[in-house]
Amino acid sequence: PKGEPLPLWRVAIAGQMTAPIYTFLMTPMEVVKVKLQTQQTINGKKEFTGPINCFAKTFAAHGTSALFVGYTPMMMSRVVGLPFYFGSYHTAKQAMIGHGFSESSIAVPMCSGVAAGITFWFSTVSYTHLTLPTKRIVEIYEGEG
Repeated sequence: PKGEPLPLWRVAIAGQMTAPIYTFLMTPMEVVKVKLQTQQTINGKKEFTGPINCFAKTFAAHGTSALFVGYTPMMMSRVVGLPFYFGSYHTAKQAMIGHGFSESSIAVPMCSGVAAGITFWFSTVSYTHLTLPTKRIVEIYEGEG
């Protein structure tokens, strides 16, 4: 019915369906972030001057596929975590509104977002599962100089 909140299972499935799009958009950024964090300083000079430089050099040297290293493990963690993220946001929001908070109150999205973030990280089973994309990226680029 119109005006009623969606059932939790529909919110969770919608969250899960966002995983491929989210992963497609975020994997190149994750690759750049990891390469910047793990870059070596040679003769007092770093390989990359910033994120745009890192992106351009990675693309020029290895092509598009280099920007999607770690896609599969990141996708797996998001397929598991995003239903919990969206579900907990929805649940916290409905609970706050049910306890007298106005939907337009800034506290509702802030508190719901905190609940969603915490639930997302706890829902991804283990710390190793979360670090798989980063480990895979580091493995691929470890031998580059």
